[in-house]
Amino acid sequence: MSETGAGTHLGCLRYVYVDPAVSIDRVNPRIKSAVLWGAVGVMAFLVLIQGYALARGPLLSITQAVPVAVLVGCGTTALTYALEYRVAEWSAARAGE
Repeated sequence: MSETGAGTHLGCLRYVYVDPAVSIDRVNPRIKSAVLWGAVGVMAFLVLIQGYALARGPLLSITQAVPVAVLVGCGTTALTYALEYRVAEWSAARAGE
């Protein structure tokens, strides 16, 4: 790896050096929460597809399900980021009643 952090090339792949001093803890908590909920959305969708395949037969092949799961994850991430503070305000208002 390069000492400058620019990365190296290996064939057509590019590896980027990630500084271990940069921690996930430094990420905005709202962004981290949204990305984690997006990952939950991806996994939940893939589990539902597998469950449907076991119960009824394949609805989508795995090569079709993965891109759809990524779209579901992106949508989940975006919705979580957009609505998280509203849900928190609503919950705080209900707790104060």
